Amino acid sequence: MTDPDVHSGITRSRPRRAGGRRGARAVHTYYGVLAGVSSAHMLNDMMQSLIVTIYPLLQGEFHLNFIEIGAITLTFQLTASLLQPVVGALTDKYPLPYATPVGMGFSLAGVLLMSVAPAYPVLLQQHQIPVVHALPGVGENLQDHLQMRMVFKVGGARTLNAMASTLVGKMKIGLEYLLMQSGPMSMAPSQLGAFAKSDAQQASANLQYHVQPLSLEKFGDPLHAFPAFTASVCNLRPTSRGHVRLGSTDHALAPRITTNYLSTEEDLKVAANALRLTRRIAASPALSRYRPEEYKPGTQYESEADLYRAAGEVGTTIFHPVGTCRMGRSDDAMAVVDAQCRVRGVSGLSVADASVMPSITSGNTNSPTVMIAEKVASSLLSRA
Repeated sequence: MTDPDVHSGITRSRPRRAGGRRGARAVHTYYGVLAGVSSAHMLNDMMQSLIVTIYPLLQGEFHLNFIEIGAITLTFQLTASLLQPVVGALTDKYPLPYATPVGMGFSLAGVLLMSVAPAYPVLLQQHQIPVVHALPGVGENLQDHLQMRMVFKVGGARTLNAMASTLVGKMKIGLEYLLMQSGPMSMAPSQLGAFAKSDAQQASANLQYHVQPLSLEKFGDPLHAFPAFTASVCNLRPTSRGHVRLGSTDHALAPRITTNYLSTEEDLKVAANALRLTRRIAASPALSRYRPEEYKPGTQYESEADLYRAAGEVGTTIFHPVGTCRMGRSDDAMAVVDAQCRVRGVSGLSVADASVMPSITSGNTNSPTVMIAEKVASSLLSRA
């Protein structure tokens, strides 16, 4: 069962049997950029990368102070903003002869959706877009790690909820990083990671934990007013599959993305077991002095059906979408690219991002995507 998101053009899914409120949510923040890649946006990204690269040089070699570095950063950003429409107009008038997106972290190949027919060529024809080459696998096989963000209130411990609850607290955090390069702003997004089995029958760990000393209702919302931590747990090998569909001829608009989270019996069972395991960990003697109290999804969810529903309510993407341009052999009708990540049947076009993964990795996707990009870059250079 699906329901369209009228704000972002995303189609989100929930399992029929879960019932109750809306199923696993799709976070909007990264979907909006997946409709295509323009040179204008790439220019802005290049400017941002340049700022990050030269920052240590400005501070160390030229001994510039914070205000001076800030002025230079603002100049770069203004330059990118001024050039963006110019570059965009030029690339619209003089398009590149071929596109080779290398090293992009996105797995939903929006560029290909505009140039190569997805599963149903009639879809492109409805938008008056000529079919260059029909590859039924484009946009199919979408996989993602669905994280279930359980929140536990605690006592006798400082969390970021309290530290960042006031303007003074935020200023202290900022000053600590500015002066000492330490404190909350120096931390990774998650301070604790772990792998576990959802049940004893698993041959290897199929769950991954990301734990943070903070909590919020959903991404983009303010932190809670009470001390708490979030224990995020995700199924590393989901069997649910989604797809991406073209929504408009306008490359600046988001495609229609159907994630189909928790659409298989196996994924529902793993989710329920993951919630139970997290509760057992929170109730362990090692954490007893902090008196963890489950806030989300809540102890009222007890039965198997309850836990299926709870997984949908606290579930959200962990930003690991892959698989929509999967790699495969020549006899695989749904394969989009070959072993060198070259698009089958289209000369001069390669894909070098997480979309080429036939199956999602049992862990974070960043490093594998970098490896893919480096392999493709080496291959392209060797053929140059």
